[in-house]
Amino acid sequence: LHGALDEAEDFAEGLLQAEQLRRSATVKTKDFIIVIDGIFGIHTKKALLNFLSHEENLPRTPSVREGQWGQEGKRALQSYLKRNGFYTGPLHGVLDSLTVRALRSWLMDLGHFHESWLTDNECEWGRWTTIALQRFLIAEYEQEK
Repeated sequence: LHGALDEAEDFAEGLLQAEQLRRSATVKTKDFIIVIDGIFGIHTKKALLNFLSHEENLPRTPSVREGQWGQEGKRALQSYLKRNGFYTGPLHGVLDSLTVRALRSWLMDLGHFHESWLTDNECEWGRWTTIALQRFLIAEYEQEK
């Protein structure tokens, strides 16, 4: 019960932070996550691709700027996870189970993903993985400010 309450509190805190960011004049909402909602939508994709552009020298092509989550972005994510010791597979730009597990391990290591959030099918990128990723991206944005 305590774990579920902690998760709910974390989720509510993330929603509050996202809403504060959305309302602040310093954030262009069209280029950033509006709310932590667990949906891997255009704002989350743009924020992730922006992060990877800085970390992996991902070219700022029109598709990357538009948040199109193609093979190029997936390969950059794999490269980043590999460079940081979480991914051991090939850089093929496919979100396979190895990539998803590496992403979750990385987010867990950073404290943004709780082990209790694992779903029955741990090989799929689900809602909780997206929530953890959104929490990380907001924290990264806050550090840059």
